[in-house]
Amino acid sequence: GGEIHFRDERSGYSARLEKLQIDTGRMTFDQPFDVSLRGNLVGEQPLGNSTFEGQALLRIDATQRAYSVQKLNLQVTGRVGNLNAKVASAKGNLSYDANTHLLNAGNLELRVQGDLDGDKPVKGLDFSLVAPKLRVDQSRSELDIDKLSLRAKGNLPTRSFELAFDAPQLSVSPKGAKSGAIVGTLKVSGDSVLGLSLAASGLDGNADNLTLKEIKLEGGLKQGDRLLRVHLSSPGQWDMLKEQGTLSAIKGDVQIEGQGQPATSFEFPFIGSVHADLVKDEFNSEINAVLSGSQLNFNLRGTQLAAPKLQFDLKAEALDIDKLFPVPKPPAALPAAKAGSNAKPAPDAKPTAGAARPGPAPDAKAEVKPEAKAQDSAAKQDAKPAAKPGSAAADAEKAKVKPGTKPEAESAAKARPVAPVAKPSASAVAAAGKVPVKPVSDIDLSLLDSLDLTGHIKVNGIKGRGLEAKNLDMAVAVDKGKLDLSKLTADLYGGKLSGHLTADTHNAFTSQVALDNVAVGPLLQGLTGSQRVSGTGDFKFNLTTQGATVDALKAGLGGTVQAQVRNGAVQGIDVTHTLTQVGNVLQNLLNESQSGLSNKFDLGSQTAFSALDANVTFEHGIGQIKKLDLVAPSVHITQGGTGKVDLIGGNLDVTANVRVTDAAALGLARLQGVTVPVQISGPFSALGYQVRWKEISGQLARHALQNGLLDLLSGKAGTTSAPATAGKKEDAVKSLGNTIRGLLGK
Repeated sequence: GGEIHFRDERSGYSARLEKLQIDTGRMTFDQPFDVSLRGNLVGEQPLGNSTFEGQALLRIDATQRAYSVQKLNLQVTGRVGNLNAKVASAKGNLSYDANTHLLNAGNLELRVQGDLDGDKPVKGLDFSLVAPKLRVDQSRSELDIDKLSLRAKGNLPTRSFELAFDAPQLSVSPKGAKSGAIVGTLKVSGDSVLGLSLAASGLDGNADNLTLKEIKLEGGLKQGDRLLRVHLSSPGQWDMLKEQGTLSAIKGDVQIEGQGQPATSFEFPFIGSVHADLVKDEFNSEINAVLSGSQLNFNLRGTQLAAPKLQFDLKAEALDIDKLFPVPKPPAALPAAKAGSNAKPAPDAKPTAGAARPGPAPDAKAEVKPEAKAQDSAAKQDAKPAAKPGSAAADAEKAKVKPGTKPEAESAAKARPVAPVAKPSASAVAAAGKVPVKPVSDIDLSLLDSLDLTGHIKVNGIKGRGLEAKNLDMAVAVDKGKLDLSKLTADLYGGKLSGHLTADTHNAFTSQVALDNVAVGPLLQGLTGSQRVSGTGDFKFNLTTQGATVDALKAGLGGTVQAQVRNGAVQGIDVTHTLTQVGNVLQNLLNESQSGLSNKFDLGSQTAFSALDANVTFEHGIGQIKKLDLVAPSVHITQGGTGKVDLIGGNLDVTANVRVTDAAALGLARLQGVTVPVQISGPFSALGYQVRWKEISGQLARHALQNGLLDLLSGKAGTTSAPATAGKKEDAVKSLGNTIRGLLGK
């Protein structure tokens, strides 16, 4: 075989044909002759290594620059540039006149199967084009298409696609234009499913100025339990000479359906127009919509259309985020574990098929199964009150705590079982309602890489996820994979919000946000569903994080939070009442009598304050409380050591040192000069508190220490207390020890 080498110095293209075999009939110019060929195509720029084989009836008229290939049958396998073809084939009849730029194809069939590499790789590409008739005459501005059909499908890195386009009949010339229904569909599947359908009908005009009676687009986007549907239509026009086109009267509607709790459905109409000018290399669009009776205007302009630079302006009277983006439906509960199943699975045991799959939510009227009854019975047993002082259960509980254990370690020791117990499975715990099953939510901001965008947003009223704001205003910019929300301002719960937010394609987020003079109670109600703190406050957030999931973002959180709240209250604990109880407990110990002491948050109780200042520093999702200072009537509260806010585990642990500043006003003269440490800890949703008796200072505490009562409070009676001087006093001390254990649930 022979070789042919080709090199283009301008483009740098270089290729060669190797092992080339060509067989022809009698070659006569302007007369058809048979040709068959085979060989290898090897390229260096671009890379190529493929084999080809084909035959055709060839006609060449060099004088008239006219060429034709009839009965073409060509097949290529291997790599050609970015295409690694399992098979690429071309069949049909082709002719081309270089003088008139006339292309004529009949019974054309193109087929490509393989993988496409490069910046946008496609695996499993399957492409086909069938055109029984295709005629393009540029010199006469004529186009004729008959039964053209295009199909393509393949797999992108994170999703798959299917494309179809059909033009049964299309004819355009200077004398007129007509067509049948032109339709196209696109489906993209992955974490979400996108479906688009395009139809064009009523072609009229001529080659210089084409009009369409209707261009219709229908689309749907399915993301989890959220479904977005879009319907729009418009007449269309295209001026071939000016290279300008327009969709002059767009009208349509958007439907949003969410299967959240509760299920939601929202629909709004819109109208608008789009104008494109290829000479100026730009387009402009304007959309006007009505959302729940409120106006929305959206203007978009694009330039440098090969790599568009976009500018937008969004103005709205009111936006409801929950309607536009419904709250996702919570995951279904996992099947309950069978009652009495305490066996610990082997470390290498594999889960049974379907064991980890969430099932449907149980019907409220469903029959209660025996295992569910057993679990309920066990739960009731767990809910029984603590054993009474002096009982066998109390003695067993006491035996778990070694002498000398500190209060914090003591609590942990008492929670530790005597013997190893089989750890319940995640599904059993979830079924019992103790640990919610959280879905993994991947955060993908890769779209930012392809955007060059600037814009402005102004919304008179916005609400969603429990929060409300007015006069929202911000500047938006996306460049080089980074989203920048600057000049952010809003009216928020009687105060002002200002700030600057960023995000990028590496899922890195930053925020510098200030809240001034906001009503803290309504703000917390919207954020958390409860008003743990009320008052008027100023807040400063300077935070950064990075992660692909919500849990990863929590674990990566770093920065500072500063808060100053004035003239408010802390819900759940009445410090004055607690101090009264503390004083009564200490006094009653001396009087050898009992008194109760609450240690659970009660939202019906509160501690009013005139000032509350707090500073928290976060690192890797763990916040250290650097400052806690609360000034209440007759009471001053500061932090004892460094408290911890654990966003990863969802719990709080902080010690508040409570000191009476005006004992006479509270009727607590016996607590004058006494600092009462109160430890507040537990999950955010179920906080509790307890008085750290061992650390109480003051005259009453020293008096109690002299009588051995402080050790009784710590559950260590009998180990270090002074010997009783009389039998009656010894019995009283034992009674007081039992009393304190009962008071503190020891």
